Amino acid sequence: MKKYKTQLTAAILFAFFTFGLFGCKSDSTILDPGNNGSQTDEQALLKITDNDESLESFEPNYNEETAMDFGLGKTSTQIYPLRVGQRMFLIDRSLDVTFDGDSAVGLLTKNFSGTLYIAGSYTPADSNGHNTIDTVIQKQFSTTVTRKIIFEKRANTAFPDSNWKIKAISLPEGGTLNPALEIASVSIFYPSGDSMLITDPNDYFLYRGAGFRHQIPVLHRFRDVRVVVKVNSAYADKDYVTLTYGAMRSNRLHRSKKRFELVSSTFDGTTYHKTYEGTWKTLQFPGWKHAIINIIPFQAINDDSAPVEENTWGIPYIVL
Repeated sequence: MKKYKTQLTAAILFAFFTFGLFGCKSDSTILDPGNNGSQTDEQALLKITDNDESLESFEPNYNEETAMDFGLGKTSTQIYPLRVGQRMFLIDRSLDVTFDGDSAVGLLTKNFSGTLYIAGSYTPADSNGHNTIDTVIQKQFSTTVTRKIIFEKRANTAFPDSNWKIKAISLPEGGTLNPALEIASVSIFYPSGDSMLITDPNDYFLYRGAGFRHQIPVLHRFRDVRVVVKVNSAYADKDYVTLTYGAMRSNRLHRSKKRFELVSSTFDGTTYHKTYEGTWKTLQFPGWKHAIINIIPFQAINDDSAPVEENTWGIPYIVL
């Protein structure tokens, strides 16, 4: 038995090492839209989108790469999870553009293949609340994430990608097909006293110019941001509502994860309407980032055979 436990521990450690080593691969196989001289306006807009730091900070936080520790606490069901994380691979993406004179609106759609990693135990914690990882559950799933981008024409040159600029971006939204739970709204309260109430991410635009109401939030380092998430769910159990943040396109090492607390739940006879609250602290590294809110039902984490259901919203921000 002792030899068996040693071999099992070694196997699990090897799985985590492999997961961490190769998890950072994402969209390196996506082809470049083409050379400047032969680009159409559609290809130029896709290239502008691919090179935008604010847009591209989504995936370093959506793809958590490793099973992350965020305080799961004790559970009393089939699996006793200690760490949970998802690794996401970009399969394809498309930009569907509608032109209107000197402006254009693009719908950016990205399809991902994902693996949900649940590192935990089939045995409950001891009387002191301690437990050790003796199994890693892997669940395959796929998601689709969409967001809208408003472009503005600024010149006519021989290089189409110099003719346009991004005027505004919507918030990203996505998840698995037909989940039985969904985010109804997100309220964000910033240290400055400003706040955001989001009910439809793809129609909530953040602008990049003076004179517009909603701008990409700019935050100072080591500041607390409070978040309230309202969820509509078919399930009575407490969902796993988390926020992953801190990573950048150029630096994925400082990714962090927080779990939100359930503060209320009411049942209308069909749906459970729940409210979750949490706070995240901006890290010391400046740059373009995204805060990614994921909701996953209780059984997807605590039952080793339950399928993955997920709904995801994202909020871009800048740390100075």
